[in-house]
Amino acid sequence: MQHQDAPPSHGEPPIALGGLVALAARDRQDWGILIQFYRDLLRQEPHPFQVDRYGEFQLPGLRLGIFVPKDSPESPDPPPPLSLCLVVPDLAATLTHCRQLGWDPVPPQGSSHGQESWIQDPHGTRILLYQPFNPMDTPPVSSESVSPEPVTAEPSPEPVPYGVVLTTAPSRPVALELGHALLEAKLAACINLFPVHSLYTWQGETQSEEEWQLVIKTDLRRWDELEAAITRLHPYEVPELVALPLASVSGAYGQWLGEQLTPPAPPSGAS
Repeated sequence: MQHQDAPPSHGEPPIALGGLVALAARDRQDWGILIQFYRDLLRQEPHPFQVDRYGEFQLPGLRLGIFVPKDSPESPDPPPPLSLCLVVPDLAATLTHCRQLGWDPVPPQGSSHGQESWIQDPHGTRILLYQPFNPMDTPPVSSESVSPEPVTAEPSPEPVPYGVVLTTAPSRPVALELGHALLEAKLAACINLFPVHSLYTWQGETQSEEEWQLVIKTDLRRWDELEAAITRLHPYEVPELVALPLASVSGAYGQWLGEQLTPPAPPSGAS
């Protein structure tokens, strides 16, 4: 990777909202050993915390994250044990910024908690670029984050950005056409189709129709795109469009959702 000198930029929003030091465990057993070591050393419980995956200790002026790296075809070599993680407000804009500087970040990857990519500094230190789904997942570090005694209460589950969107179609072929279009646009990860009988009022008259229900698993942050796509493709004048947020999803399923709903990265060198 080549690094080019660039003049300092003033008056522009910062690239990073915050940062943390990240320790990569060799495996889940090693992760558990590290978590227990820092529990005992710092006399506090990690938060946020995901079993066998991630734990974070917050100190005045420092956040320490311990994680189990996931396998990636983009990075066959294991990550270095120590890296710097920068929390960014817009990962796509940050990657564009890096490419404009002549750097070559890896393609972004989705997970149950956000999206991430990485670059290397001139010394080869890995710098993770991480955009959380929920900006509240990155609270400012203060002295109140440190507990003198271990905290025994379970942390509240992380909010997820995924949800289910419901719409109906007049026939199975129309439902299939809608579904394939949404999948191709990365606006849906999975769509369930089944026949239903609908009773509703339209223009003052009661209707009784055979329809096909679509249950669309999607990223609710892309609601505007999804609504526009369904409205454009749907034969109904007023199609059903109802969004139901999900309280939680399993870690593996959430990671799969994130991977399916991540828009493809623009070609290298594209403006």
